[in-house]
Amino acid sequence: MNWYHVNLNIGPIPLSTGFTFQPASPIVSTPVTFTATTTGGTAPYSITWNFGDGSSGTGVSIVHTFANAQSFTVAETATDSSSPSRVASSSKTLTVQPTPPLSTSFTFLPTTPLVNSLVTFTAVTIGGRLPYSIIWNFGDGTTGSGTSATHMYATAGPFTVTETATDSSTPTKTATDTHSVTIYTTLPISLTAFQASSYSPQVGQTVTFSASAAGGTTPYTYTVAFGDGGTGSGNPVTHTYSTAGSYTATVTVTDSASSQASVSRSLTVNVRALIPPQLTLPSNQTVTAGTWINFTVTATAVNMGGVVTLSVTGLPTGATFDPRTGLFSWKPNSSETGSYTVTFIGTDSSSPSTPTSKPMGIQVNQAAPSGSNGGNGGSGGGSNGSCSFCGIFPRISTTMSLLLIGGFIGLLASLALLTIRARATLEQTRRRMKRLNRDS
Repeated sequence: MNWYHVNLNIGPIPLSTGFTFQPASPIVSTPVTFTATTTGGTAPYSITWNFGDGSSGTGVSIVHTFANAQSFTVAETATDSSSPSRVASSSKTLTVQPTPPLSTSFTFLPTTPLVNSLVTFTAVTIGGRLPYSIIWNFGDGTTGSGTSATHMYATAGPFTVTETATDSSTPTKTATDTHSVTIYTTLPISLTAFQASSYSPQVGQTVTFSASAAGGTTPYTYTVAFGDGGTGSGNPVTHTYSTAGSYTATVTVTDSASSQASVSRSLTVNVRALIPPQLTLPSNQTVTAGTWINFTVTATAVNMGGVVTLSVTGLPTGATFDPRTGLFSWKPNSSETGSYTVTFIGTDSSSPSTPTSKPMGIQVNQAAPSGSNGGNGGSGGGSNGSCSFCGIFPRISTTMSLLLIGGFIGLLASLALLTIRARATLEQTRRRMKRLNRDS
């Protein structure tokens, strides 16, 4: 076996470098952090920075603050530890935005504080120049400081709280925010929930409204305006909308304090129109007198919980219709020729009900005549002279005529056979008599 030596030394990986900075949209006088990423060459690396504003720095990660609002080209240079050393560089242009105006605001929790309970105030300040100084005036003669401050009120009532933020610019800038904070001896009445059993009911469907309240002085009184002019009281309370549309239902809860307090909340109910049942039945029918016509009518409810009841009007004499199965049956006789209109009705169980109906035309024709009058089919008498005894004898059906003709032909065949046999027997007798006479 031969062994071969392969030299895989393809040289050092080329040196390369790049950098990122945060925030992506720096602001005047706000620190910007630059971070270099270098690969290849021989570690360790030496990183130098040129920030484009006449200042420089060193290090893999460095923080710099720009004093002017303009665009700067930042260059980063990496030098490795090889001999001779290798150098790689990267540059980016960033735009420094002007300092936004100083503004401040604050929030407090809980939103319904009680006497002798801690209230936490938190300021949010932007713009200007960091750092900020925050001062609080709690409205009861006391003050505080810091981005977040807590305070306890000894008495109930509304208090005007003012927060003042001062930045570090020269000269300094200030911004204020003010809120009225009400301190309660007991929690005020509040609505914790208001809901409907259905937010998209059908016309005639019962909707149940229910609410939940807290605070204040129990018991509570609940009143609901349903949005269609109707009102109700109690909890829960039900209502039925008679017309399709969008309605705003509002509940008002009132407590039992000597100085009553109330609170309200609304919700939207979209009432849908009722849809009539769907009836399925055959197209118009044509039938010959003396033959059966049978078909089934089906109905499908579209509304919620719908059960459809079938009925019919214009039912011909002798016809039957079963509303349970939808089966229609009729065998019209020859005296019932003509046109009939039967209307089938489906009524669902919604309230109010939404019946639907469909008419069906039935044409009853006279049976074709069995005579040989050329097919002009007269139904009575001998007005065309082709039936002399039609008025005396009843007309025989085609089937009966065929039976009579068949019987008559059979009778003739039987008589012919009997005649042939009788002649044969007579001939034999004559021959026998002749033989006897010769023998004697």
